[in-house]
Amino acid sequence: MQIVPPEFSSLRQALAEGWVMANATRGVSIAYAAIFTLAGLVIVGSLLALGLTPFVVAAAGPLCWSGRPFWPGSTASPGAMRRASDQDSAA
Repeated sequence: MQIVPPEFSSLRQALAEGWVMANATRGVSIAYAAIFTLAGLVIVGSLLALGLTPFVVAAAGPLCWSGRPFWPGSTASPGAMRRASDQDSAA
């Protein structure tokens, strides 16, 4: 691994590539986030309805951990997008 000092041009390029990636995966990202948002609403709403307000903060921990098994797939997305793009351009 070669460590390169950051330069303004490389920062601008990295931000531009990140923005393209964010726009390309926006729908999937929103759907993925919605799953955990809805689960959190159900958990917090249930605790509040049952009068267990002090447990709301404690219930947030397991919800945060539940997304971890899916992280490897989300980090593989950039590579999958590049391969798909390469295949489209080759065809």
